[in-house]
Amino acid sequence: MSSFTGRPFQKETCMKQNRGLVFITFLSVLMISFFISCSKDEEAWLEVDTLNVSVSNDDNAVAFTVNSNVQWTTSQSGNYTFNVTPSSAASGSTTVSVSAPVNTTASAREAVLTIRGGGVVKNVNLIQPSVTFSIIPDQLEMENSESSKTFLITSNAPWTIVTDNLPEWIKSIQPSSGNGNGEVTVTVYENKNRKEKNRHVLKIRSAGSLTTFAIEQAPALNTPPTAPTGLVPEKGATGVSVLPLFRWNASTDAEEDEISYTVSFSKDQITWTHIPAGMNLSVIANSSSGLLEANTKYYFKVTADDGYNEGTTESEVVTFTTGERDVYGDGDYLVYQKSSKPNPIKLVFTGDGYLAEHFRYGGLFDQDVDEGIEGLFSIEPYKTYRDYFTVYKVAAYSREEGITNKTENVKKNTVFSCVMEGGGATDISCNTDKVFSYVLKIPGMTSDDLKNNSIAVIINADVYAGTCVMWNDGRSIGMVPVHKSAKRNERFVNLLCHEYGGHGFGRLADEYCYYDDMLPNDQKDYLQTFQKYGYYLNLSVTSDEERVPWKSFMGRQDYAHVGIFTGGFLYRKGVWRSEQISCMDDNRMYFNTQSRYLIYERIMKVAGETPSVEEFIANDVEKTDHTAVGIKVLDQVPYDFKPLARPVMIKVK
Repeated sequence: MSSFTGRPFQKETCMKQNRGLVFITFLSVLMISFFISCSKDEEAWLEVDTLNVSVSNDDNAVAFTVNSNVQWTTSQSGNYTFNVTPSSAASGSTTVSVSAPVNTTASAREAVLTIRGGGVVKNVNLIQPSVTFSIIPDQLEMENSESSKTFLITSNAPWTIVTDNLPEWIKSIQPSSGNGNGEVTVTVYENKNRKEKNRHVLKIRSAGSLTTFAIEQAPALNTPPTAPTGLVPEKGATGVSVLPLFRWNASTDAEEDEISYTVSFSKDQITWTHIPAGMNLSVIANSSSGLLEANTKYYFKVTADDGYNEGTTESEVVTFTTGERDVYGDGDYLVYQKSSKPNPIKLVFTGDGYLAEHFRYGGLFDQDVDEGIEGLFSIEPYKTYRDYFTVYKVAAYSREEGITNKTENVKKNTVFSCVMEGGGATDISCNTDKVFSYVLKIPGMTSDDLKNNSIAVIINADVYAGTCVMWNDGRSIGMVPVHKSAKRNERFVNLLCHEYGGHGFGRLADEYCYYDDMLPNDQKDYLQTFQKYGYYLNLSVTSDEERVPWKSFMGRQDYAHVGIFTGGFLYRKGVWRSEQISCMDDNRMYFNTQSRYLIYERIMKVAGETPSVEEFIANDVEKTDHTAVGIKVLDQVPYDFKPLARPVMIKVK
């Protein structure tokens, strides 16, 4: 019984203990719930230390601080998206960095950075201005002495001055870089150059762009020359040539500099024409200045220049009055002789390498051209048929005398650009289009006239040469220098009669033999091709008496010297001519019978008349056998004689 009563006691005790534990557990849960309830009731907060952030253009980030008791995130709106780091964070204090590349656009970059956390929203304004850069003054003017000056840079970005390869006259540039506004000092050495100022363009880099800035330094002081004196034409002079020779006395210079001069003339002292004279003490009007007007009052002065800084001095102004015209102007023409025929043949003579002063009436141009014209009409058949020709002279001003020589590397500035090959060759070329343009200045001269006449370009150069350019449509230009030779057959008029009278108008081939060979087939074809156009009919590629072009004169007593002689067109064999000698052989003043007839025939056709062998023979006064006159040694090839260049034949449609 007793053991049974102990069990209930233990059970009761345990139940009491369990009830205590339950109470404690309940109390703990209640306290935790209280604290949790209190935490949920605390207010969220988020703060930034600035609401406006300015982003620089120097590639450096700008920072601000976010403090919060909640987690937060960011977003952007605006015309640009900036780099924001970090873009989100937990509670606490966080440093936020904002950056952007250099703003090279014309407008500012703007955005609103929105920060959200725990229901709290903060807006931060982000802005990055565009790069500004300016320099004051626009250019730096330095003294000629050793000195320093400054210029100001206004900028909102870093900048760097490129100092590589600075000229020696710049001593220093400080500072060479900066960030934002700055003052730069430039120091230069003394400029001892009297002739010109120093100049250098600085390059300044900023925000990926390049700005230039000029620095100039004045030249050293210079003493100008004295004023020219003794001006001619003298003050008040009358009857002065329309192409006057201006003269003056030399100026002096304190530094003994070389002095150049410029002549200026005017009719009203408002508009002046200037003629550079170089170091000469005289100058004549040229093609650029033109002729003065006849019977007109002019003002005239001379400027001296030593070539250095502010080194010019003007003379007094002198007045003079021109007289009657006494010179050809550039492009002027003169009718040397006028034909009485209803359809005259027009021959034109012009010149290359003649200066303005050579065109005074009766001057060098007249002398040379007149000699050539009279030489041409002294030889038959031109002499007999002279009245069929109207002859013109056309003035053409060149800047320099002479002729360009390729081999000797001599360059001349002439109106028709005549060029001599040189080196023993006698070839001459020219600007044919310009020659034609001058000829067409003659009133009434047409392009069709060019096909029926011949043009002579007389070259003011004492050289042995000559060439004729011929077109199969009838045009021709004979170029002949004024050769002052003691050898009879190398004189100017001899060359003219060969190139101009023989080739140009007469359409004759060369009859000399330069090679002791057979005429090559290609040369034979070339010869026959142009014979079809009426050229080169003084030669034959056959020795058949019935087929040679001059058969009409064969067997006649008065032309007993006419026959069939081997050689011509440069070659000794395979080609034949009508007489032993001729102007087309060695430039003598004699055309053989066939050549005279061909010239006569062309005269008649151009004049609109019908040629006939009988009429020619009746009027031919040159029937004398000339073979004994200065005959050359025919078995010597090449001859002891320098032939002229073969004509240049141009085939046109």
